Amino acid sequence: MDPASALGLISCFTQLAEQTLQLTGKLYVYCSRVKNASARCQGLRTELETISEILRSLTHVLGNDLNVTTSVSKEILERSMAEFGILLLELENRVQPAKTRGIRKFIWPLKELEIEKFRVRIERHEAIFNLALNVFQTLKPYLHLF
Repeated sequence: MDPASALGLISCFTQLAEQTLQLTGKLYVYCSRVKNASARCQGLRTELETISEILRSLTHVLGNDLNVTTSVSKEILERSMAEFGILLLELENRVQPAKTRGIRKFIWPLKELEIEKFRVRIERHEAIFNLALNVFQTLKPYLHLF
């Protein structure tokens, strides 16, 4: 993969990590305002914090060596990043802090089934990003041989 494409991936990973962290903060605010939401919210927050760390690690690994991306399918990563960005927007729209005013402060916006669907989608992207990170870290010491 050429350096310009690798820089594009780094930029996307950085942006997704920041978006994920911001959403985690919004979930925290929402959970603190909505009664009995913390138990339901904690699982989503934990998954988002984990994937944010993985995205930051990917940014760090790619930033240190742009040639490390030669063996990983750029298309798979780009598709997963785009899908994850859409997921973040969907979740963010559901938990806007402004929606916790008045009577809505007593209502958690996500049903159990919806929470589980979001968690499954988050975990899928987490697995893809974690696999990419493992591949990058594994190949890095051997790149000089190619």
